[in-house]
Order: sequence, then structure tokens, then C-alpha cells
Amino acid sequence: MTRRSPLARRLVPAAALLVIGAPALASCGFDYQTNQVNTISHDVGERGGTLDAIGVVLVSAQPGSGTLVTTFVNQSPESAATVESLAGTGEPVVDAPSFEPIEVPPLDRVTTTDQEGVGVGGIPVEGDFVPGDFAPIEYTLDDGTTIDLNVPVVPGCRQWEGVDTSSDADALQPEAADPQLEEPEGTEEPGEQLESDSNAWDCVLPEPFHH
Repeated sequence: MTRRSPLARRLVPAAALLVIGAPALASCGFDYQTNQVNTISHDVGERGGTLDAIGVVLVSAQPGSGTLVTTFVNQSPESAATVESLAGTGEPVVDAPSFEPIEVPPLDRVTTTDQEGVGVGGIPVEGDFVPGDFAPIEYTLDDGTTIDLNVPVVPGCRQWEGVDTSSDADALQPEAADPQLEEPEGTEEPGEQLESDSNAWDCVLPEPFHH
């Protein structure tokens, strides 16, 4: 008769439990959160239809106007899709008086920053939105379906600097918009709007807080 040491007697049940639990640990299966699209960013998007709208953000360099940026992805292998119109659906108000239809070929994508006639930085819009708002908009497609989004409004600073081309917004940016530069004398406190002819949003970063 073979005698097992106390250590061996403890290891055998542990090994059996590991073998039994291996299938459950090997895969998360289907329809779990780890299989879902998870984009960590300041923009929003809508997927699931024939035409996806992703990377949607409204960049505003000064009060009263901004530039809407969107990438449209056509999931259809056969038919083109056209974005016929853009409209604001609530508060804060968004209006796109110069919007032109955008056609997306089958299995292709179109980013408004690259679309001829849309503008270098995207779709020019007007309204009473300010950075920090979420502006409700609706894209209407040629098949009658709509894409409804609550679009975050961000200032035309740092990674969004130069994106807002409405009313020559890039040219209106004050020198203080560059965080690499020292804050010029006589400017307002960080975080407040600059009192200047450009009326651009203040891009100066606040001073770091020290304990």
C-alpha cells in the first residue's frame, strides 16, 4: 500500500478543482462586456445601423459658433449612404445653415475634416453652446432614418487647436492659447474668458494645486 505525504494529500484536491474550473476561466463566452466596443474619449458615436457616426465632437474656439467633426462609416457592401441634413433638436441650440449632403460609398468611410466643401475642420455650426455643454443634434439619412446624438462641446485648445474653422476661429486664437508659452501680463485669471477683441475662449491651463 502506497502512503502519501500530508502535502500530497492536500495538492490532489486542489489540482482537481483547477481542472474542473479551467473551462470557465478559459473564455468569457459571448455577449460579455469584454467583447463590446469601448472607446475612452471626449467624443461620442452611434453604431448599429447601416451608417455609423463615430468620433463626433463640437469644437468651439469662440462664443456663437463652432465646428462639428464626425466620421461616417458605411457598413453596406452594396449601397452608398447619404447624410441629407443636420439639425439641432434641443438646448443648447445648434444650427448648420451651410450644411451640404455627404455621400459615403459602400464599405467606406468619410470624415468631415476631409470632405471637400465641408470645411477644413468639419461642419461649421452656430448656436448658444459653450464648452462643457452637450448639444443634441440629429443627422437624417437618405433612407429616412436618423442618428441622434448628444455631442460634447469642447474648446478649440490643445488637441483641438485649429479644428474650429468657423469665422476664421483659428486666426482669432490669442497667443495665451499655447500652454507652452508663459502667461502674458495683464490677462485674466486662469479659467476665465479673455477680455480681448478676439473674444476667444481662454486656453490657459490653471495653475497646479499644491498641498
